[in-house]
Amino acid sequence: MSLDHQIIWNQLTCEDLEAGIAFYEQLFGWTTRPEERATYVHFYQGDQTVAGVMPKHGGGDAPNHWAVHVGTSDIEAYKQRAEAAGGQLLTPVMDIPSTGKLLAVSDPGGAVLIAFQPAHPERDSWGPSQKPGHFCWVELMSSDLSKSLPFYQEVVGWKSQPVSMGDFDYTFLAAPDAQEGEAIGGAVTKPAPEIPDHWLPYVAVESVEATHAKALELGGSSCHGPTEIPGYGRFAVLQDPQGAVFAVYQGQGS
Repeated sequence: MSLDHQIIWNQLTCEDLEAGIAFYEQLFGWTTRPEERATYVHFYQGDQTVAGVMPKHGGGDAPNHWAVHVGTSDIEAYKQRAEAAGGQLLTPVMDIPSTGKLLAVSDPGGAVLIAFQPAHPERDSWGPSQKPGHFCWVELMSSDLSKSLPFYQEVVGWKSQPVSMGDFDYTFLAAPDAQEGEAIGGAVTKPAPEIPDHWLPYVAVESVEATHAKALELGGSSCHGPTEIPGYGRFAVLQDPQGAVFAVYQGQGS
């Protein structure tokens, strides 16, 4: 199975590892395994891995955040396309033993997407799922879609599908061979200029209202919503106690 064009991984980087783990375990019912503390910690939903988490290293000004990873079967070719399209390479190609190869790239607006060539692409838990507690969608918050959309078309291969969301415009991002309405994520003009361009991952939940309330009880804060998306469902954007931003989504009829 080719993982090209697919969002296949999300990773939380946070200052206080144990506090970050505790927040998401209580919010989504995720679990972790103590024996992974010495290596790389995964979040599990049941027996499936849904995300990773690691502590910040080396200080610096980088905020706590969720990093979004797109699959590629040829990371060297991806690197060449990113350079040619004007992307900024934030890291060299990193070869992680038994995991795969990674490359962090920022687009013309500064949003960072990590290319990931897995060592084991045959694993069945890569990619999004609509099951509660799993990542289900991703969204580019951009200051200039006229620059960012062509960049991702050249680098990742996504095609753009403009759609109307009632009172605002939205763009689906889809694989080259996708049918109308089939998408891996979306792109929208960010709501305020002071917000940096970024990728926003969504987690599927049974109730946006209940998850939103729970997040606030646990010390998180609300950035937006809960809000209805006519014809699709409900969503809310939240910030965890250490500042990492994520969204939750409840499909229509669920």
